Amino acid sequence: MGPETKRLMKELIKYESVGHLYWAVFRCPPVLKSGKGATLTDVDGNNFVDFMGGFGVHNAGLSHPDIVKAIKEQAERLNHIACAAGLAMINVLQRDKVPEHAASVGEHLLRRLRDMQEEHPLLGDANGKGLFVGIEFVRSRDTKEPANKEAEWIQRQCVHKGLLIQRAGYFANRFNIYPPLSLTKEEADKGVDILEELIRDAEREFNIR
Repeated sequence: MGPETKRLMKELIKYESVGHLYWAVFRCPPVLKSGKGATLTDVDGNNFVDFMGGFGVHNAGLSHPDIVKAIKEQAERLNHIACAAGLAMINVLQRDKVPEHAASVGEHLLRRLRDMQEEHPLLGDANGKGLFVGIEFVRSRDTKEPANKEAEWIQRQCVHKGLLIQRAGYFANRFNIYPPLSLTKEEADKGVDILEELIRDAEREFNIR
């Protein structure tokens, strides 16, 4: 992480436990400053593809102007903004056909991940529907032995490459991919390119063949 992120985190731990910030994701989490669509920017100017922000009003895209407008208008009347933001999100999803867009991008994303399976033995499975996709890492396709250490290694490297992703699963050898539904094919491809590079590196690092 950059110097400003490190400075702010040092300040934070003076006053608050940061154990809740780890949740199997970050050693030093990025301090986010802004977001647009499915791309986040931290206080040091580093950009991240958001593969784990698909919940709530974020599904219409980070900082969507219609939702920002609804929040501002509601805040000027009364500071109960959640319903205003939610209604604005529903309007955006329906008007802009966001579910249809998510289905199309999700198919593209899953197709790319399944193509990667053919080349990378570490990638044991890729499944999902729409923009909720899971991938599983195994040390052997025959035994299905969970590759949890390898998954952790990849996840740690993802942050440094510009991808935020969640590790999950009973054996902690899966990644959940649930970006904002506004994710573009270009953003999806950027995230998958990072994953493929790191999967290739992990196969060398851990001698997976």
